[in-house]
Amino acid sequence: MDFFVQETNLWIWQGMSMMLGFSLFAFWVYALVDVLQSEFRFPHEKLIWVLIILVLPPIGTFLYLTNSRTSKKRRKFEPDFLSNRI
Repeated sequence: MDFFVQETNLWIWQGMSMMLGFSLFAFWVYALVDVLQSEFRFPHEKLIWVLIILVLPPIGTFLYLTNSRTSKKRRKFEPDFLSNRI
């Protein structure tokens, strides 16, 4: 089976479509791994985000990557500069 059509200029569009598909897949994998490794304020949020990403891959990935910063737990930066430990 020939994946690329050599006679016409369709190979440009095929290449662009493959790059778009690969980038969407990469963002989907990144979002899924990030949601599984993150800690959320409420325990049910992780399950909800996983279901949204799996059921609606392009839309769920976009929603997670744009809205997840507000629902994740923030790490507190509390350095102890006064301790004498090295």
